[in-house]
Amino acid sequence: MGWMCDHVVEAGGVAIANFVCLTPVTREAFDLRDGADGGASYWAECALAKRRPSLDPQLPTALFIGRYQPFHAGRQKPIEEGLRRVGQACIAVCDTHGTDAENPLPFFTVKQWIETALSKH
Repeated sequence: MGWMCDHVVEAGGVAIANFVCLTPVTREAFDLRDGADGGASYWAECALAKRRPSLDPQLPTALFIGRYQPFHAGRQKPIEEGLRRVGQACIAVCDTHGTDAENPLPFFTVKQWIETALSKH
């Protein structure tokens, strides 16, 4: 499981492992002290929410829609400018994988490239 998590992190993702038997020490480490007794999926979602907060619907949001086949600097710069101007961005990725030769990348690959490129934000 550690090997798998290392590869997910190297690809720019977030990895959570060993939540099947979540201990009080682990809950403390992730600051998950609400006392709920959820299963593995519940705790994984809680930990991800702490790591990657969702958009605040009350704040201005820059919206970017595209295929991102592939995601490159020409796409990254406007998103960074949107983040600079309004503070948050929603990047909507059209899943066009396999529709033709111009769309070779699966959604998960595109998502990882975007998250890696924008991880400092």
